[in-house]
Amino acid sequence: MLIRKGDEDAGALLIVLLDRTGRHAVLREAALGAGWDRIAMDSEEALGAYLDRQKRYDPDLWILEFTMDRIDDPIERDLPGRTG
Repeated sequence: MLIRKGDEDAGALLIVLLDRTGRHAVLREAALGAGWDRIAMDSEEALGAYLDRQKRYDPDLWILEFTMDRIDDPIERDLPGRTG
């Protein structure tokens, strides 16, 4: 689900992962397009605060949300980086 649409030509991409047990994590593009970094979130409040900080830092930010059976599954291995 698209949570926030950023600029068509700019802006970082964050992917919020939610699972059916209520756990949260965020994937962000690693530096220089070298894959993805996973950030575990302790609570929904921590997730909201993190996303708010990132939106202030990058007004062009894109945010997608994926609901999964288990956020432990390393989907970032299958996601291309910005360079392909």
